[in-house]
Amino acid sequence: MQTPKLDGRDRRDIMDQLKALARSYVPEWRWDEEHPDAGMVLAHVYAAMMENTVSKYNRTMYNHFLSFLNLLGTRLLPPAPAEGMVTVEVLPDGGEVYLPQGTVVYAAADTDAGRVFYETTQGMTALDTQVDSIFFTSAEKDTIVMAYDRNEPGEPVRLFDLEGYPQLQQHILVFRDDRAFYTKDRTHFMIRLDHALSEKQRRQLAEVFSNEDMAQWEYHTETGWKPFDRVLLTEEGIGLEGSQGSHPVEVEGEQAMGLLRCRLKQIPDGGVSFTHSAWKGWGEGLAPDALSWEGNQLPEENFSPFGDGLSIFTAFQFSSREAFSKAGAVITVDFALEYYKVPIEQAYEPDPICYRSVMTREDFEGSRERDVRIERVVWEYWNGLGWARLFPLGEEEDFFTPDQTGVRVKRLTFRCPPDMESLLVGAAEGLFIRARIDKLSYLFSTKGHYIVPFVRHMEIGYWYQDWQEGKEVLVESNVERDLVELPHSGQTPLVTAGLCPDPAMYVCFTNPLTGGPLRIFWDMAEGVFPAPPPLRWEYYGITVNGEPGWKSIEVMDQTENLTRSGMVTLVGKKDFAKARFFGREGYFVRLVDVDGHYDEKKKGKNPVLRAVWPNTVPVIQRERGNRDYFYIGRGEKNKRCSLNVPNLWETKVWVNEHGSLSVKEEEQLLQNPDVLVQRSAEGTVEQIWVPWREVDRLEGCAGEERVYMVDYSQGDVVFGDGRHGRIPPESPEESILVEHTRCDGHHGNIPQGAILGFLSRPAGVAGVTNHKPISGGSPMETIGQAAHRRTGEVLEMDRLVTLEDLERAVLASNRNIFRVKCAAHVDRYGRPAEGKLAVAVLPRTFGRGGEFFDALVRRARQMLEEKTSLLLAGGGQADFFEVRYVEVYVTVDAVIPDYDCYHETHQAIRRRLEEFLNPITGNFGGQGWEIGQIPSRELIYNSIKTIPNIKWIRGLHLFTYMVTQDGRQAVEFDCLRRDGFTVPVCGEAEINLTAEQGR
Repeated sequence: MQTPKLDGRDRRDIMDQLKALARSYVPEWRWDEEHPDAGMVLAHVYAAMMENTVSKYNRTMYNHFLSFLNLLGTRLLPPAPAEGMVTVEVLPDGGEVYLPQGTVVYAAADTDAGRVFYETTQGMTALDTQVDSIFFTSAEKDTIVMAYDRNEPGEPVRLFDLEGYPQLQQHILVFRDDRAFYTKDRTHFMIRLDHALSEKQRRQLAEVFSNEDMAQWEYHTETGWKPFDRVLLTEEGIGLEGSQGSHPVEVEGEQAMGLLRCRLKQIPDGGVSFTHSAWKGWGEGLAPDALSWEGNQLPEENFSPFGDGLSIFTAFQFSSREAFSKAGAVITVDFALEYYKVPIEQAYEPDPICYRSVMTREDFEGSRERDVRIERVVWEYWNGLGWARLFPLGEEEDFFTPDQTGVRVKRLTFRCPPDMESLLVGAAEGLFIRARIDKLSYLFSTKGHYIVPFVRHMEIGYWYQDWQEGKEVLVESNVERDLVELPHSGQTPLVTAGLCPDPAMYVCFTNPLTGGPLRIFWDMAEGVFPAPPPLRWEYYGITVNGEPGWKSIEVMDQTENLTRSGMVTLVGKKDFAKARFFGREGYFVRLVDVDGHYDEKKKGKNPVLRAVWPNTVPVIQRERGNRDYFYIGRGEKNKRCSLNVPNLWETKVWVNEHGSLSVKEEEQLLQNPDVLVQRSAEGTVEQIWVPWREVDRLEGCAGEERVYMVDYSQGDVVFGDGRHGRIPPESPEESILVEHTRCDGHHGNIPQGAILGFLSRPAGVAGVTNHKPISGGSPMETIGQAAHRRTGEVLEMDRLVTLEDLERAVLASNRNIFRVKCAAHVDRYGRPAEGKLAVAVLPRTFGRGGEFFDALVRRARQMLEEKTSLLLAGGGQADFFEVRYVEVYVTVDAVIPDYDCYHETHQAIRRRLEEFLNPITGNFGGQGWEIGQIPSRELIYNSIKTIPNIKWIRGLHLFTYMVTQDGRQAVEFDCLRRDGFTVPVCGEAEINLTAEQGR
């Protein structure tokens, strides 16, 4: 407070006056500062003493003012405790650990005891659980993203940001047939999906799965998955054609699988459901994989299947993995056959006459030429145990027997056996069929020719006559894989567009949220969200019909729908059900955007979540003392009970009034739960301890009021004198009970992670820490602060009417509030709002988040309700908010004498900018910046031009940034001038220094 000076003289003025008087009274004094004489020394002594006297005289007005405030009962306020939060870690499988209100934790500090103590202000149940993962979903956009993974912690999470994270959602149906879905060079399939319960669903299936905009069919080639070249809707089903072969998918540790898949691009309303699946395949013009004769490899064309010389049991083998793997399919093998003669060659000339005891004429005719030809072959296949007959009834035995028809192409047709197995023949391995010569005509002929079959070309084909029914389908949807057996019931869809019709945030916890109350702190980044959308909280539990499902859960949300940091309190549920969603197994809570607001939001506008801490509870720095008892004499006025406690913060007083009460008064007090009653073993009342009320001053109290006053500067409790406050009744025993609490003020302000542990660690608890700084503590009020506060109270007369009254009252409500600015009929964004009161607050410790700010203005809100009109106090018309901080980025281009002073000058400019732009201690006089005042370029120029070694400043540019509704944005300086609730903070500085001598 500025008080008028009664005498404005200082030591120099007094010396000048003495010098003038000395010329008249003592002219012999020599007034030489370098060679003073005794007279001048005496004058200096007198001037110093007189200056001290003038200073005391000037303070008399202020002392009178303080005396006036003392007459009004002004007292120094106690230290303010620091407040914050701590997070408790529970041992694995520790169960539910309840921490009652008042649980004590401690940290190291620069105090006499070497540590400070904090108490929890609320009870809490701590659990062995943590957030495992966070997902965001949108049914409208058919999108699922994972924004947080406990195993890979990364950047902060932007809520409901569906574009900033990898897309996980895909709808894929995978069909398996290890035989049917293998082709070598080309692919032809016919797929049929059926719904036995609904004709409408059957028609929809054909429309969806044949529409390339809604579904994409893919097959697996040697290079990976590839879309089919053509997808045709036919009467039979959906035809699929591919220009490459369909090859099995190799899976480590498992058998290679023949797969076909359909990727759904759009999901129709109600999802996709079918009861049956079936398929056919066909191939034609296939070349054999391998050809051999008695282990000798044959060419693909122009070969003799049995060699040039025919002999019994000679075998011709050929394989086709594509065709011969199609169990049940009809196989056709086309041979372009010719026959040619090969002379029978003998190593010696045998006697042509066969002599016998009885001979005929023909025996002497000699040998005739006879041709050897194939009369019968046996067709066989390898079944893993041996060669089995392909035609049990002997069909196609004469396949290689020459006939007179002249047919050039012959076709072998059979149904593919189901038990064919792979075999190594020569250097080739595959599914083999062989033709073995079982009978030759004129086997022992020595003259003539072998009629040898010759194959010019050979083609294999196959087709299924019957549909191959699918036994199962692998459904990949919503980041889950589910193997569904077919036929399916069809009552529930196999594929849906999402788990929740509205945008939702899924939070997976490692263990269920049971017991209560549970407290979870959500640390949100700073942002501007004028109309946060409502979020509905749900958990996955057991519903009334005994099945798991989503159920509503009530929460007390201090985060304003996750737009600001705060606590979410809820009561746990015993029916939490473990579930698996999006590939994660755990216990799920989801937050549903019921209005679909975030489906319409643009990127960059959503709130940002920095961390989630379960088992977090508010704490306050205080230390409870032992109970103190005091005597009082009969009629002792203004009884003073000295507690001898430094940094006294809070007291509670009870007085034993048993024996001084009427029967009616005693009966009434016994009904009061705050009254402490002590009874004898027989149950009779022996002591009645009545709570008394603390007041700021006794002078305004009536003589019968049970009140007391606390002198925090001395640590004393003072009672009334019978005229102002009741005198406690006398008693031969100690009749005054005082409970007190002390706090260490600013010593309780500690950084992140400074909490060391519990004073008495509860069972099942592993440890405790503070993830954020604990702050807000301040020392006992000074006389100057008390005078300023009391002056405001006198001016207000216990009522807040003008904006200046409101600003003064809010500023006095908490010593950690540095500045306040009130504006009527506008909201916090400066928009017109009839009846609203915007209260912008600048904390001394600024930018700490919503949870710190709530504690900072708690007393101001209470005061507003007590001292303002009902129209303002009720209905939330007063809006308290933290000022908006403008980051000022400065680019400086300056000239210095030489590069020897480069580093020193560079650091000096950076320090000057940080100091000058500090909202609390900045500006020229160190008084900080007014709310709504943003320094101009000229002010910043003037602040740094006086730095030593700067010759001149060639250029200085400012860039300003602020967090807006669209995220962090560059803001024009003129727009900032129109915003009355901003203060500057120092951003990055770009400093370019050039040496004068180098120019």
